Amino acid sequence: MCPVFSGPQNTALSAGGNKALRSALQGAASKQGNLPVTIDLSRIEALTFDVGGTVFDWQSTIINAVTDLAAAKETAVDAQAFARTWRAAMFDHLVAMNSGNAEIMNADGMHRQALDGMDEAFAELALSPDEKDDLTRAWHHMPAWPGVPEAIAALRQRYVVSILSILSVPILVGSSRTAGIDWDLILSCEFLPAYKPEPDSYQGAARLLALEPGQVMMVAAHPFDLRGARAAGLATANLQPNLSEPSEFLPPESEPGEFDIEAEDFADLVRQLCP
Repeated sequence: MCPVFSGPQNTALSAGGNKALRSALQGAASKQGNLPVTIDLSRIEALTFDVGGTVFDWQSTIINAVTDLAAAKETAVDAQAFARTWRAAMFDHLVAMNSGNAEIMNADGMHRQALDGMDEAFAELALSPDEKDDLTRAWHHMPAWPGVPEAIAALRQRYVVSILSILSVPILVGSSRTAGIDWDLILSCEFLPAYKPEPDSYQGAARLLALEPGQVMMVAAHPFDLRGARAAGLATANLQPNLSEPSEFLPPESEPGEFDIEAEDFADLVRQLCP
């Protein structure tokens, strides 16, 4: 049993995307309500969490950082469009990297390189190299959604709970400290055989945990991530996202019954995983 936990309800936001990810990360049909848990939870030993958008609020973090920078430079910029464009550009590189068509680098490198390609679109900011470096470090201090630290603490009473993320170690450690979240393990794909959603990333995480893939459950608010985990043999838990990203970017919708668990929020996830 996990401790009783009741958290706040999710609030949907929106974020933008691009065509490259629409072809690389295909979405599905419609969101559903909870289904009865049919998976044998006694087999699950560890939970691996996606964190960008699932646990941490990347969008508000970047919007605030860009807004502050624009104010300091006494100029105006569409900070939300900047944040969306930046995230999409990073995922463009990730998709190309996973297919062998881009230089291998961690998420800090992808974020920093993406900024160099945004100079023309956001010329009003006229970012210097030092300003780009500083802005890239904003990703190291993302807050968690309300109630997440308490939910993770409750789940750790029963399971080994780890991050499994495409983000870099400095991002994961810094944001976890910012949010006050303690994990049993932090796994960045930069130290695994491949980046998500390639099967080797999920299977590599299971090996590091000394578990079979079927003893690990991937938890995420992005169905493309869960589809990759399922194909690699992991169990899956789909969270309704606080940060809803459109289908052409990170497909947010799932088929009814597609994943082992459908949770409305983190409190619901705790209830289902700790019956």
